[in-house]
Amino acid sequence: MTVLARRYRLPVANGARLRERWSTFDEWRRQLATELWALPKTLADFREGVANFRVVANRLADTTEGIERMREFYAAGSLDATRRLEDAMSAVQRRASAAKAALPGTEIVQAAMDELGRAVSAMYDFNPFWRSSDRPDAGQSR
Repeated sequence: MTVLARRYRLPVANGARLRERWSTFDEWRRQLATELWALPKTLADFREGVANFRVVANRLADTTEGIERMREFYAAGSLDATRRLEDAMSAVQRRASAAKAALPGTEIVQAAMDELGRAVSAMYDFNPFWRSSDRPDAGQSR
């Protein structure tokens, strides 16, 4: 036993085992030094990636806002056109009802106007751009 082994009552490794441990430690130290040497470049790449992600996120938010504005504009114009069409259909239906006794083909006109009304309603229901925010299903996608 060596002096250290007697003093601390611990076994001390022989020279070969100590060299093996030192070699393992030295390999770990080299790997760590390599990683630390590459760390500034890695962090710079990471910062660049974060900056790019922010740019993309901002562009996506701007695009989404633009699409929402376009949808509102389109919906407002479409809803106005739909309202005018419904008003015109109602006027024609009232006139056809009033002229029912005098003119023989008014049932056909009234049936065509009813069919047109159903078609416009179906377009309104299935067109996502026509959905207004005050409708109960406005937040749902079809």
